[in-house]
Amino acid sequence: MGEGAFRVLFVCSGNTCRSPLAAAIFARVAEEEGLEVEVDSAGLEAVPGLPASEEAVAVAEEMGLDLSGHRSKGIWQVDPASFDLVVAMTMRQKMRLLEMGLPPERVILYGEVADRGVKEAVEEALRLLRDGGGRAHFHRLVELGSLIASAEVEDPFGEPREVYERVAERLSEYARLLASSIKGA
Repeated sequence: MGEGAFRVLFVCSGNTCRSPLAAAIFARVAEEEGLEVEVDSAGLEAVPGLPASEEAVAVAEEMGLDLSGHRSKGIWQVDPASFDLVVAMTMRQKMRLLEMGLPPERVILYGEVADRGVKEAVEEALRLLRDGGGRAHFHRLVELGSLIASAEVEDPFGEPREVYERVAERLSEYARLLASSIKGA
């Protein structure tokens, strides 16, 4: 990609299911939208060198995408700070990325692109946790947690094919929304 490419890193746990599928789906959507992007994926707990899961490869193939050459990478094998946007599948992953010192404005929970309320809930939860969280904010954090959880991309690893298909559907929806957001920026 050229120097002007918008760089997006998708992050999950093992980099064998969600993040490689998210990266492949987003790369195709971005190309269809005429966006110049560079896309990669990594896992926070990845064992480097593993192929994408069989189900992820099969679901990708049904979508016209090829994950057969994918090999997992750990987050330490890429430079997350060099990306314009780092996309986490879960709130826990987003928090770990922020703990690594990445700028908060460049790290999102993927579900934030679908619902402004989720984005606001994530910001409020992070603020409450930074301010000490604890008992004073316990009930509010529980409320926020359920809203945030509804926007997370579930981990299909070891689950039946239907779960992978559901995850791929959600990733496709989020990819279209993210591409629109980048295009409109």
